[in-house]
Amino acid sequence: MTILHESMWQTPRELSGVKSRKRAVFEIPLGSVDATSNAGIHRVSGLKVTLESRICALGPGGRLAVELLLGRPLKGKVHRHEGLQVAHLGSHLAGNEANIGEHLAAVNAVLETRPQVVVLDSEGTTSWTRAFEMLLEAVDICGQGTWNTDI
Repeated sequence: MTILHESMWQTPRELSGVKSRKRAVFEIPLGSVDATSNAGIHRVSGLKVTLESRICALGPGGRLAVELLLGRPLKGKVHRHEGLQVAHLGSHLAGNEANIGEHLAAVNAVLETRPQVVVLDSEGTTSWTRAFEMLLEAVDICGQGTWNTDI
């Protein structure tokens, strides 16, 4: 089984032209993004992500913001640093048949690329759910556990 340790959550790669970790590297201007789903129209606006951001995305608006972070095209205008690397960690990396160790190994392989933004998806199989919980615990152990609900 993969052992979780501090080196798993490495410092992100630097972004060209970004001198401050407080500068927005991803932004949705006020009132600029709409998406239609079965539950109606959802709007995400005024969202800024910096290299210091820790975000917990919940609900339809959170899901929409994650889709935009991942670069999936939706209606609206998004400002994104051209070198921004966003990693989507979820059960899809190792597949639905994977055990906890295989999920964690797949996550580790992605994290070795040192992305600036990490999206950790909670949805998946029972083994992924346990791997997800272990990843959250590892983030907290590494002193990076400042989570809030900005979205």
